[in-house]
Amino acid sequence: MPAVVLLPNWNAKWHGQRGLCEWLQRIGITVLRLSLPYHDRRMAKGHERADQLVGPNIGLTLQANRQAVQDTRRCLRWLEQQGFTRLGILGTSIGSSVGYITMVHDEALRAGGFFHVSTYFADVVSQGMTTTHVWESLRHHVAVDELRDYWAPVSPMPYVQRGLGANKNAFMVYGKYDPTFLPELTAQMLAALRQHHANLRTLELHCGHYSLELPPFSHIAGYRMLTFLRSALAQ
Repeated sequence: MPAVVLLPNWNAKWHGQRGLCEWLQRIGITVLRLSLPYHDRRMAKGHERADQLVGPNIGLTLQANRQAVQDTRRCLRWLEQQGFTRLGILGTSIGSSVGYITMVHDEALRAGGFFHVSTYFADVVSQGMTTTHVWESLRHHVAVDELRDYWAPVSPMPYVQRGLGANKNAFMVYGKYDPTFLPELTAQMLAALRQHHANLRTLELHCGHYSLELPPFSHIAGYRMLTFLRSALAQ
């Protein structure tokens, strides 16, 4: 039986991506949506945002993203215990980062779908529009190169030599005008994956980061992603 662990974007709400979950169920794929660390009911008391997952506290950000990978792998083990044998992962934005790291470490995964792609955690934080406030709190205390090293364990690029792992497929969707996961960073990651012979499909849409969630881009991306997962997780 096929099943997918779905990893939402940063600061996603409790009901976030529910529509995507329903469409996965309609095509016969069971979906388990994970609330990322410090999100939803896991949010720290007195907070309205998950600033611990992406924030100026370097150690806490590192720990929280490591926790996200561990939580995802525990979800995969639980699905296996329920009898699911054809497993995939579907991540958006930071969920894409967590999902890729999980994929290269977990042999149970057959396929991965990723909305938005980038290289290093520090590159996104220091260059992306969404995380400008985080970088402003860090820029006078740490250089980008240092931060790239500190956050390397929770960044996709250091694992790129592994490709996607043996017998695994991936579909990566991204926006040509993304101001959060900059297009040049996406291009670097895709080039590195292809250099290491990853079995990779891609789709570039003429949109930004958050506009990928809006029609018509969401319809195109959703249809292509669902088609990919149904095929990749078929018997």
